[in-house]
Amino acid sequence: MGTEVRAARPDEMDEVADLLALVFKGGRKWFYNIITQDPWRDPSNTLLALVDDRIVAHVQVHKRPVHYGRSRLIIGGIGHVATHPDFRGRGLSTALLNRAIERMGQGGYHLSLLYTGINEFYARLGWRTIPIDELSGHLPTAPPAGSGGYGIEHARIPAEMPEAPRVYNAWAPGWIGPLDRTDEYWQRNPSWTDDEFIAEDHGATTRAVRNGCTCGYLRGRIANLPPSRCAIDELCYLPGEEACVADLLQRFIASAIAAGKERVHLECGDDHPAAKLLAGVTSLTAGRDTSAMFRIIDPAGLINAAGDELKTRLAAADRLGGQPLTVDCEAGRIAVHLDD
Repeated sequence: MGTEVRAARPDEMDEVADLLALVFKGGRKWFYNIITQDPWRDPSNTLLALVDDRIVAHVQVHKRPVHYGRSRLIIGGIGHVATHPDFRGRGLSTALLNRAIERMGQGGYHLSLLYTGINEFYARLGWRTIPIDELSGHLPTAPPAGSGGYGIEHARIPAEMPEAPRVYNAWAPGWIGPLDRTDEYWQRNPSWTDDEFIAEDHGATTRAVRNGCTCGYLRGRIANLPPSRCAIDELCYLPGEEACVADLLQRFIASAIAAGKERVHLECGDDHPAAKLLAGVTSLTAGRDTSAMFRIIDPAGLINAAGDELKTRLAAADRLGGQPLTVDCEAGRIAVHLDD
């Protein structure tokens, strides 16, 4: 049998979607949208293994520019690692992942991220498990008090909330991890534009309005999660409008209580104002999610790209008597020190 590893051609997307739907048991339309409408799509990032000209394995590199405080990093998200059941055990996924590492090294990526339940498989190729804290708690019996200064309205993104990009772009810089979103992302991201997968559920996505201006918004999930859970995925606000967080949170929690939910998950991070407000009405615990794995692709490029934020953090650490920052990677150990 002849085996070939290469990037996909545009006319192969239907066959790729068929393979993903087979391996992951359904959702063909979702997969097709992801591989054809990703705002940062690049045909060379869809990697295929073919046996006798038949597509039998697939790996996707999802380019994701993210904010790292004052800096900006390029992350390669590894997704949809799939091999046809009849062709497993031949090293095809390994070959594709090695090609993905090579591709990211040539493409200016700093880090790679993936989520998995088989960490040992990816560890042998250089990815390392980095546990991530997930805040969750019992849903309170009553929502936290709001500020009363904002009107809260249900609105879909982007069709009913064209102001969302302006709010997000004012909020995201300075935080760790938010995507540096393009205009196309806001218009075409399948996770909020595909009616087949997104439920208009209980007003889970809302905006805070004051004097005719959208000052903040909350993206959450209520109906489209398991029966006992709800989640707050994103809560953004304009500078000086932090008070709207309380009003948005009040509406979301009230909707979740009405829907019979039992637990709330907060994806915004433990230093977000929403975490402090929730902690005042319920006990939040930090669970350890060990499914996330990172791999440094370009150590020197990573340090250079993160320079502005690292200087700020190192200066703060030095004032507090902290130690110089060190970064472990497959190329060795890098030590970063403050300039004299």
